[in-house]
Amino acid sequence: MACGLTDSLVVMVLLASVCGEWACPLLPARPIGAANGRNHRCPHTLNTLYPRCISLAAWRSMHRIERRPPHARSENALQDHQRGCQRGSTPYRRITENLLWRHKAPCYHRSSPSTPSSLPRPPDMPKAIRALVFLMLAVAAHEATAQEYCGSDYLDWLMIDEDESRDDWFGYQTTHIGEKIVVSAPNDHGLGQSTGLVYITEFDEDDYTFFPFTTIYADDSMPGDRFGQALTATSEHIYVGAPYHQVGAFQNAGAVYEFTFDGSQWTQTAKITTDTPQLNAGFGRTVSISDDANTMLVGSMDESFGGTNTGAAYIFERQGDHWVQTQVLLPPNQINGDKFGFDAALTQDASIAVISAPGTRNNAGSIFVYRRLSGSWTLTHELTASDAQPLSFFGWSVAATNEHILVGAPNALDPEFDSKLDSPIQWVGAAYAFERNGAGWAEQQRIEHDSWNPGTHFAKDIDILDNYALITAEGESEAILYEFHDSEWEPIEYLYTESSGKTALSLGNRFMAVSQHLGFNHGGTVYPYMHECPLIPCTADLNEDESTDFFDVAIFIETYTTGDPDADFNDDGQLDFFDIADFIASYLRGCPD
Repeated sequence: MACGLTDSLVVMVLLASVCGEWACPLLPARPIGAANGRNHRCPHTLNTLYPRCISLAAWRSMHRIERRPPHARSENALQDHQRGCQRGSTPYRRITENLLWRHKAPCYHRSSPSTPSSLPRPPDMPKAIRALVFLMLAVAAHEATAQEYCGSDYLDWLMIDEDESRDDWFGYQTTHIGEKIVVSAPNDHGLGQSTGLVYITEFDEDDYTFFPFTTIYADDSMPGDRFGQALTATSEHIYVGAPYHQVGAFQNAGAVYEFTFDGSQWTQTAKITTDTPQLNAGFGRTVSISDDANTMLVGSMDESFGGTNTGAAYIFERQGDHWVQTQVLLPPNQINGDKFGFDAALTQDASIAVISAPGTRNNAGSIFVYRRLSGSWTLTHELTASDAQPLSFFGWSVAATNEHILVGAPNALDPEFDSKLDSPIQWVGAAYAFERNGAGWAEQQRIEHDSWNPGTHFAKDIDILDNYALITAEGESEAILYEFHDSEWEPIEYLYTESSGKTALSLGNRFMAVSQHLGFNHGGTVYPYMHECPLIPCTADLNEDESTDFFDVAIFIETYTTGDPDADFNDDGQLDFFDIADFIASYLRGCPD
């Protein structure tokens, strides 16, 4: 949030403005810095900075700010700046480059603001509609307007492990941070036998390729750690699981490492272990993190609390600069070999945790859904496949949002398989889609690959982003992108690879990737794709700086009160409170990485 303004404050300013009150736009006394927030003049309160409130339209008119399409800004910015400097004391035309209200110093001059009494009042909104706007905000009745899928572009660049070593398992896991792609190689031998390494690269839009790799590794790496067997990230952090790391006297107890980007490099900032390490626990086999990087869920499938390899999952909360273990989640029935914690998923807001146990019921598998209630995590549901069969390994992979849970069962049988007539067993695999149903979850769909080939092992890995999901078909050397539409997951794109091995994937707003860690002489390969437009459009980012802040609210206030078609957020040809609700929903949602 720009200038430290909270979401609530920004929304109040928006509602007050469009409902007939006065807007108090930013009147900077010095040039405002670039989109990264440097050199902002950030008030502590509106009152201290805005002794006089004026309408945004009047302020924009007074300062003669011109909005232009992105392609025009870069071409004409210098010319406009030069013309503006020649005007002397006259306020010159400022371009919203990098799309904050960014002024071209040093020839900046600001006229004295007008008083409120000399300005026309924005149109009043009836009290009933004003109340309804607040009600819709409270119940989050509207979601941001969806868009049609634009397709993707294969970047034609195999990101091959630079030293071309055999069996490094480059591509075992991948994840995204904006335009960065992060790739693990947990069997890398550079620091010792199977110590592991993680590679980071960023897409260069100018050359339409990727920058050279940088690498990160644990500062206490030991042979056999398998650093990188689990991998996840937020906008500023990378989390890496090393499930075979020795903790004290406990071999293979496991650890998770946090790395933080300081603007120029990645630095290890934390090492997370359990309060009670166990021998061969495998802590860090899977890691999931909330969007705000304050809550972490870690699976430890080989923990043995109530039996052998019953499994456990751990909740950690960030407290200042440290991670604190706050809760241990255990399966309700601790049975040998359940593998509870084999995979785990935390929703973006850390309100729901989904933990798999593919070893339950003779490897038919189950998943367990927990909700955060009054600061504590409570088991609310145990879910199984409606056609559960032994050895299907339901729960091998899981992915979750607040509305969807997808579960992979890579050994699920062809539904038409007859054990008395067919041989060999047709382990084709399936993904099961559960949708929120009031306070519960209901199985909505069994998603299947269309080939029905034995050994497809469909859904061995799944990633989800809002209403999109990427699912592997390992035996077919491909992944399939699905979109949730009309209460059903539908395939919209197929991504192909050229090698064999465990197929991993990651789905981001700008990029997606499919990898196979045994490709290219067993060194591993990654196949990156770039979406032709973001999967989740940040429609509230009206100044196009890839974030939502007060400046976007200011633009919306002006466009709405002046009848600009840009404020028609639901595209129904008229401006009303539904557009306000759509903007608020999109604003609060923010811009995904």
